[in-house]
Amino acid sequence: MLTGLTQSGILPRPAAPNLQLTQDVRELVSRTLDVPSSSVLPSSTFEELGADSLDRFELVLATEEQFQLRMADEDAERIRSVADLVRYVEHSR
Repeated sequence: MLTGLTQSGILPRPAAPNLQLTQDVRELVSRTLDVPSSSVLPSSTFEELGADSLDRFELVLATEEQFQLRMADEDAERIRSVADLVRYVEHSR
């Protein structure tokens, strides 16, 4: 079973957003993708932020390091936006 994802492959929505976690993920994405933090919104997709496959791989590594978790390849492929990443980290803790 995939860590952090439901069996259908959909990330569950949290009851209330963790604002500090959201900010931490936005800063991580900004730093890793070298984009202004003002352009990193929860609704932003990594494609919209100009991320290619290498950028996404670096983002997975940075996420694993910062939040001390291990992201399965299948999970990484399903995470397409900042909000997806926030939900994944929140449910993987």
